[in-house]
Amino acid sequence: MKTIIISPNGYIEIPAHMVTYDEDHLIHCTYGDMHKVPEQFLPKYFLDHAILAPRNTDVQQTNAKILAHLRGEEIVYNSADAIESESHHDDVPQDFLHSLEPPSLPLAQLQLKIGCPIMLLHNLDPSKGLCNGTRMILLQAYHHALEVVIIGGDHHGEKAFIPRICLKPTEKHYPFILK
Repeated sequence: MKTIIISPNGYIEIPAHMVTYDEDHLIHCTYGDMHKVPEQFLPKYFLDHAILAPRNTDVQQTNAKILAHLRGEEIVYNSADAIESESHHDDVPQDFLHSLEPPSLPLAQLQLKIGCPIMLLHNLDPSKGLCNGTRMILLQAYHHALEVVIIGGDHHGEKAFIPRICLKPTEKHYPFILK
């Protein structure tokens, strides 16, 4: 294990072998052999392999590339966007609502595959380990729920169901409330 080097000006120096400017190279170095991992070992594999990104746009692009490398058929969930308002905004087209990306809501389209890693972005049941940031592996996808196994933490290995839920942005970005 290498020691973290802090320069005299207070910056952390990253060793050259840990730097890349190519996203495909990063994905290959991090997940290059995931298609060879037997399904029963995927939870441990994904617990030990992760890419962090500072912006949602980076995450979305990287996730799409990683998902393409996973075996299996893609499952797509579309949001049921609506406006919570008693005003004249009730006739806003679904296509427009799906194009909005408020920072506190997930994308209008969720793309998954059985065996893919996912992260919970909402506190559902903290006593059962279902908190914002909980990492999981998708076991089954149903019309209104996802069956998952939690990876990491005190609830590692426990199965759970994540229901479809209604969310609203925490901040007002539009002249209406999107839900």
